[in-house]
Amino acid sequence: MAWEPQTAWYVKLIAGVTSASAISPIDLTPDVIPVIGYMDDVILLAIGMYLTARLTPKPLMSDLRERAVSVDFVNARRGAAAVLCIWLAASGAALVRGLGLF
Repeated sequence: MAWEPQTAWYVKLIAGVTSASAISPIDLTPDVIPVIGYMDDVILLAIGMYLTARLTPKPLMSDLRERAVSVDFVNARRGAAAVLCIWLAASGAALVRGLGLF
């Protein structure tokens, strides 16, 4: 959507701010506060995604949905398998080291 010329600048801005807030280590409310710490993230993400979807023109949104359905995820599955293997190897090494077997 960010590369589509039909998307308005303010929709791109909302989508960018929403994405940045999702991956940012800085929170409005610290996550150590049991429920409220995560609720601000959930609410901000929900509002940002809702606004992005609502403000995107309907013909463009339907075209983007059609393109998303037709995407081949073979490379994504290979990447996920590689990451899983790395995590399993690291977990095994930590377990072996922690048990003093090596």
